[in-house]
Amino acid sequence: MSLLAAGVCQVLAADQPPVEVLHWWTAGGEAAALNAVRADLGRRGFAWRDSAVQGGEERKRLIANARNGMGQLPDALQVHSFSLRESAAYSRYVSWDALAAAEHWDQVLPVPLQQAAKVGGHWRAVPLNIHRSNWIWANKAIFDELKLTPPTTFDELLEVARRVKAAGYLPLAHGGEPWQHTLMFDNAVLAVGGPVWYRKALVDQDPVALASPKMVTVFEQVRALSRLADDNAKGRAWNFATAMVASRRAAMQLMGDWAKGEFSKRGQQAGRDFICFPYPGTAGSYVFVADLFAMPDLGPAHREGQQALARTLMDPDTQKAFNLAKGSIPARNDVPLDDYDDCARQSARDLQAAAKRHTLVSRFIAETPETLRNAVTAVVTQFVESDETAASAAARLQRALRKS
Repeated sequence: MSLLAAGVCQVLAADQPPVEVLHWWTAGGEAAALNAVRADLGRRGFAWRDSAVQGGEERKRLIANARNGMGQLPDALQVHSFSLRESAAYSRYVSWDALAAAEHWDQVLPVPLQQAAKVGGHWRAVPLNIHRSNWIWANKAIFDELKLTPPTTFDELLEVARRVKAAGYLPLAHGGEPWQHTLMFDNAVLAVGGPVWYRKALVDQDPVALASPKMVTVFEQVRALSRLADDNAKGRAWNFATAMVASRRAAMQLMGDWAKGEFSKRGQQAGRDFICFPYPGTAGSYVFVADLFAMPDLGPAHREGQQALARTLMDPDTQKAFNLAKGSIPARNDVPLDDYDDCARQSARDLQAAAKRHTLVSRFIAETPETLRNAVTAVVTQFVESDETAASAAARLQRALRKS
């Protein structure tokens, strides 16, 4: 194993051939969720070899590219939709068309998810879950104590924050990492402009959309949000911010529903210990991020293990168990949600409703090239961490995206 895989946790059974998976799930709730996948793969005769990397998809991409150059690609890679299409240009991935036809994937997976997992009309990745990113998580005890109701507009959110602060609590737990700033930003884009403008501005980079006065309003909203956090937010990991809400140190966190895995890890339950509600102004829309696994064509010696992993990832019972722990909802629409909490069931209902209303959008980081994602992140991060005006940041975003 290359030094690039240093720190990899090897979870192998002595009598089972390994299937190596490169992914970025390292938080406690994420690691717990993977136990369901490991167990099912083991029942199929193979051992999960864990290659987990800190730093999210961008860090995983760097490692994958380096390992590709040395001919040391793993059996499977966690990807998002654009990175799948982007890397398919130079990495030959196994096609799952035959398995998908045999197991009727077209009938059990939502169309937007099918589009995310296909390249050129062929299945090149296996979906495991659907995350929603336009959520706010709140400490129920604080909301009950202050007799607060979930805000539905940004002005209502600011009023809730004012009351929380007056009671001696931190209004917003935030992790001051660039990707978390960007998550705050794209929720504001959706709230201010709606799903059509969101896609025009952040996915299509439409010059008219980017030059709209709405973008100044977006940055003003981001500034107001950032001021609700504490001075020690810079560099804080997202799961530590979730812990602040769970421990009643903060009232709210703006985060995707992977945060729920951290509450679950503490034995906390939706409706009893925490509540969830759509980011104000986005209740009719649904921004999703799907986790997919693509498998490089490494030859016949690896195919049986990759096949076992693909079947594992799409197994209804495995998807149910994994997503219960992860906080997401199953990729398959035929998995019963009886054992899921209110937040998950609301997520599933909102997903179906948004699909019918055409307000379902894939988060821009999953749909755009690295240069564009980096440009947005750089502009937003500099804005949050400085005294730059909203108008200046909006203009700088236009210039940055023209160059990217």
